[in-house]
Amino acid sequence: MRFSFALMALLAAVVAACGPKQAATDDLGPRPNIDDAPVVDGVVTLHDYDHSDTVRWRGHVYTYAISRRPVDSLTVVDETGMRHADNAITLTVRRGGAQVFAHRFTKQTFAQLLTGEYRRAAILDGMMLDRTTAAGLRFSASVGLPGSDMFVPIAITVDANGGHTIARDEMLDTAGDDEGV
Repeated sequence: MRFSFALMALLAAVVAACGPKQAATDDLGPRPNIDDAPVVDGVVTLHDYDHSDTVRWRGHVYTYAISRRPVDSLTVVDETGMRHADNAITLTVRRGGAQVFAHRFTKQTFAQLLTGEYRRAAILDGMMLDRTTAAGLRFSASVGLPGSDMFVPIAITVDANGGHTIARDEMLDTAGDDEGV
């Protein structure tokens, strides 16, 4: 009996592993896939993305909301001549019912952290809550070249009073990543 139960459990695990795979996602939003992105009037746009969640920090519960929208007026052209709509990301943070922070980010927000190629041809890909720190809620954003895995990681820290700092993120979390960055 013990043998048949173990065999059935193993068979179930194999069948589950061979099933259809879901598209890869993370808290930055669905991974940008240029092949699946809609093209409107010759401009490739990423899909809308909305995410909200709560986090406990310094004895309070904070609710944050991240919303990514393509903005046609922020078009960039890649090296092949294809036009891509850049994105705007709105981050809202609330403590209790009170709004602590609200800001609309675009690639231009991070221009001082970007090299010429990224200023010219990259788009604001996504944003996610990274972790809480002594300084505040730390969010990670990425500005990347469309259709590639090349990006600039950016850290945004929102403090309890609604102030924020922006810096290039030099400390990537690669735990469990065999290749690293």
